[in-house]
Amino acid sequence: MSRRKVISTPDPAVAWAEKLWGELRTGLFSVEKTIAQIIHDKAWEPLGYNSFTEAWSAKLADISIASELRAHVVYEMYREGATEEDVARAVKGVGLDSAEAFKREMENGVPTSLATGRGKPKTKPDEFITVFVKVPREQHRKWSRIAKRNGTTLPRIMFAATEVEMGEQK
Repeated sequence: MSRRKVISTPDPAVAWAEKLWGELRTGLFSVEKTIAQIIHDKAWEPLGYNSFTEAWSAKLADISIASELRAHVVYEMYREGATEEDVARAVKGVGLDSAEAFKREMENGVPTSLATGRGKPKTKPDEFITVFVKVPREQHRKWSRIAKRNGTTLPRIMFAATEVEMGEQK
């Protein structure tokens, strides 16, 4: 009677997490989709890492990713409480200035798809902060036409409406 060797398979969660992290390294699939899936599934936990930042540092700190994808990685690290220095150390191609720029963008509501991580802070901070609001395209067109007809701009109307809603109108 011959004995067959039994091959043990890892925990399915560990196998799935390893597969996702492996895809990032090899680039066989859409990297952006894989990063989002890793974050959504918390695919570092089955591997014994305490955070995305810890897993990224251990598995991919030596890999340069496209600048368009860096915001996904950096924003998640900031959501976990990483500092600008942590990010600069962990993400290849992101220096301290860039990490600080990503932090400002995240705090100002810039979505990952628009974040660049570029731009040094001015010696005197800008008086204004940009707020991003998603509005259906047709609604935006309608509001812009109404604003123009009334001799004003949509940003001015939005600002005034926000002040009224918050009870701060003058």
